[in-house]
Amino acid sequence: MLSTRTILSVVSLALVALLLLLDTERVSPGPLSLVHASDPALQGSDSCNACHGHLFKSMTSSCYECHELVEDQVHDATGFHGQLEAELAEDCASCHSEHHGHGFSLVSDRSFLRAGFLGRETYDHRGLGYELTGVHETLDCAACHEHADAAVVPLGSSRFLGLDQTCTSCHEDSHEGEYGTDCASCHGQTQAFEEVGGWAHETFAPLVGSHAETDCESCHEPDTEHAVEALALRHVAGDTSVPERDCAACHTSFHAEGFLSEMADRFGRFDDARTCQHCHLPEHTAFPGENALMTPAFHAASGFRLESPHQEVECAGCHTGFGERAALEEPAARQAAFGRAYPGREEDTCSACHVDAHQGQFDDSPFFLDADCIGCHERTHFAPTAFELEHHERSAFPLAGSHAAAECETCHLLPDGQPRVTEDGFVPRLFRGTTVTCTGCHESPHRANFIDGVAARTAVDSEACTICHDAAHETFLGDNAPMDPALHAASGFPLDEPHHEVACADCHEGFGERVAPPDHEGWLAEFLEVYPGRAALDCNACHQDPHVEQFRTGDAFVIEDCLSCHEPHGFRPPQFGFTHHERTAFPLTGSHEAVGCNECHLVPEDRPALTADGLLTRVFSGTDQRCETCHEDVHSGRFDRQGLPRAVEGREGCARCHDTQSFELRRFELFDHGLWAGYELTGAHAEAACKGCHTIERSLDPPRITFGTLPGTACQDCHEDSHVGQFAVDGVTDCERCHQTSHGFDDLLFDHQTDSRFALDEVHVELECEACHRPVLVAGVEAVRYKPLGVDCSDCHDPSAVQLLGGDDR
Repeated sequence: MLSTRTILSVVSLALVALLLLLDTERVSPGPLSLVHASDPALQGSDSCNACHGHLFKSMTSSCYECHELVEDQVHDATGFHGQLEAELAEDCASCHSEHHGHGFSLVSDRSFLRAGFLGRETYDHRGLGYELTGVHETLDCAACHEHADAAVVPLGSSRFLGLDQTCTSCHEDSHEGEYGTDCASCHGQTQAFEEVGGWAHETFAPLVGSHAETDCESCHEPDTEHAVEALALRHVAGDTSVPERDCAACHTSFHAEGFLSEMADRFGRFDDARTCQHCHLPEHTAFPGENALMTPAFHAASGFRLESPHQEVECAGCHTGFGERAALEEPAARQAAFGRAYPGREEDTCSACHVDAHQGQFDDSPFFLDADCIGCHERTHFAPTAFELEHHERSAFPLAGSHAAAECETCHLLPDGQPRVTEDGFVPRLFRGTTVTCTGCHESPHRANFIDGVAARTAVDSEACTICHDAAHETFLGDNAPMDPALHAASGFPLDEPHHEVACADCHEGFGERVAPPDHEGWLAEFLEVYPGRAALDCNACHQDPHVEQFRTGDAFVIEDCLSCHEPHGFRPPQFGFTHHERTAFPLTGSHEAVGCNECHLVPEDRPALTADGLLTRVFSGTDQRCETCHEDVHSGRFDRQGLPRAVEGREGCARCHDTQSFELRRFELFDHGLWAGYELTGAHAEAACKGCHTIERSLDPPRITFGTLPGTACQDCHEDSHVGQFAVDGVTDCERCHQTSHGFDDLLFDHQTDSRFALDEVHVELECEACHRPVLVAGVEAVRYKPLGVDCSDCHDPSAVQLLGGDDR
């Protein structure tokens, strides 16, 4: 238990120490920042207490004397400073350090980092009650905070604090306060101010479908009770006296009155003004949308029941333009377009919807003048019809004899160019005007040029069938039909030398034998097999092709033109020369002109040298044209790697760089080293001679010069690593991470702030590199040391040299 005298002694000593402390000379640890140095109240030897406080006043409370808004945020737990942890919020110097000189900013990215944010530019205003969305996200800080980038904030002002979050604090109110201050309720932040938001439509006519593409004034006409301004005033005043609009208020219905009334009577879910909603929904992109709800029951209300077969027909099949919005402004024009699509038809009027499958052939027919379509067709289907033989007797071609048993489609064919089945599913056969000639119905195995040739030589019309065939024949294909050289010439094949001495059976295998009758399956194929109809120049039709069809599809020579290379009476010798070769895909030029044909056109190993007729079977078409087929690739395939051009100016293979005159390189100066060698020559490399990198190998037989390959494309493959492996990754040093090959070696890409472990602050950035990076011996080699280096202060500075703050002058 301390005595009273002891307590008084301790208090007296404390007061004396306090007085001595207050009287001690104070030394500033460094100059103030520019913003504090410009304040007269913080100048002079007695200014320290203004910020640092004294025995009865803390440093934080000193800060609050000038920064009252910050104190309010901390105490009320609001705003930026109100979000901070209590300990951090009370330690101002933790984020706003002083005594670093005039060039130091008290509010920097470091301040935001200490507060728990990535930086000023990425701060998202969270917790401030004003989230940045829409166009506000793209604004610079200074766009709203006037002094955001100022070096010195004027006295009485604030860098960030004190802004009003109402829209009108930054934006002009074009409504002059008439609609209140809650601008975002109509405009939001995500679109232009002139575009009023659409969320007011959530309760009536949501802006979906076609409504989403309509501009506001189309529905909210100015100076009306439905204008945007009028709606806004009633919204502010809470006035609901004007009723909401319905479909009929904006849209004109083109439906017949009887249809609408029938719909209302049958399906009374909606009042008369909203009857539209039975079929048309707001989300349709067009009012007559393809997904309009037209049920069979709804359709019956129009007076046309969807019974068989109409219940399976698509809407667009009957209503032309269904699902399309007519681009017409005038109501009368729109109504006319609607009337064309939905004319209102009677159930028994087939022609109102269905096309005439007969294409007008029976418009004035005596069969149908009084009966319409129902006279020959059932109501539910088009085929089969009720047309019988007695109907045909009243036509221009009564059916008798074998014709009476013929099927209709045997004579009534599809017109040329007519599809087998129309879009309506009809077969548009030809009835009126059907030919009654032989060839009109019966297929002739003879070709048209033969029939025309026979008719011309015998002075008869196109019905030349009667020259060789008549009704007395047991079958139409009688085997006693005459054939002489004149008629044979009509086929296009005159029996000239040497064919005039050839027996018919030598060319027409099966000649003299009766072929099957026309009603027998395959009769035409049998006839054509015997009489194929050959062209006079079609040598291969009878003679063996020694070239094995090599010239059948050639661009220069075709099979019918054997005489292009051979005489008509003998196969050898051929007439093929240089002019012929120019017409092939490989004209002979340069050294190739002296090469014999047999050098390139060989006999395949799997084929005999001579055919049964003693003809050679050499390969002509498809002969490999690549250089390497005949010549050795001295580059060992280096220039055929994946990714290299397969052709240059239309030339492929060796021809990309060489021609047929000699193997010397064409246009060497245009050789693209980056493309072909995979290493682009830039900077000093572009000026180096080839032999500076490539060894040159020479040979006499054959004479050639070859460039040797390099060990690699990495810098260390040719150059010594001056850094002695300090920057190696997995044993490999990538010089191009810091140096550019297109410039000098000292032109660096290195950025100390991002590419090292030690970002340079305001002090270190002023130092020369050699202040920290000095030469050392590495494995006996002198090199500048870059790594590893420490990043702590004590790694470079002597801790004993650091002076204590607070005036300690030891």
